[in-house]
Amino acid sequence: MGHGLVLLIKLLEVAREAVNDNKELASDSVREAIDILKKHRQDFSQSVLQKKREGKSITHLKYDLIELKKSFEKVGVTIELNMDESAKIVDGHQYETVKRLVQEGLTNAVKHGKASHVYITFQCLKNDYSIYIADDGVGGDPDSITLGSGLINMKKRMAELSGTMTHSCHKGSGFVLYFQWPSEY
Repeated sequence: MGHGLVLLIKLLEVAREAVNDNKELASDSVREAIDILKKHRQDFSQSVLQKKREGKSITHLKYDLIELKKSFEKVGVTIELNMDESAKIVDGHQYETVKRLVQEGLTNAVKHGKASHVYITFQCLKNDYSIYIADDGVGGDPDSITLGSGLINMKKRMAELSGTMTHSCHKGSGFVLYFQWPSEY
């Protein structure tokens, strides 16, 4: 739900810029809607995170990620999704974790990175899984990147799977996230 709210905020911002009639009223209304959505985004995110799916296959995950991809493409973000079809999601917790990591990575790419292209690769290595998310956004100084709630939550999710998360960036050349965890944690 959190990613959906970010998208809604983005769409409302686009609408605000496109309005021709009564610009002041339209702008005030849109600004108020954005403020309300921002205030409630965390509450909605918490309720969605409590839901857990049981035993979904890689096919289900691919379908969910394609749907997520479509929703971000509606706001002008091109996403290239590569999935290793041989992977098997062991349980509902892994499934939800992968889905949430990709959602948060995409949300950060749009919200903070102002990215127009995002590349996502999900792989099954010998005894591990990995996700690589890279964007073409604004990047930043690697020494001044602070871990906000999104990155902190991603690290926590990886720790729950006995995995690791790394990130890198350079000013003007996007942001990269890399996750790796054992297939059996």
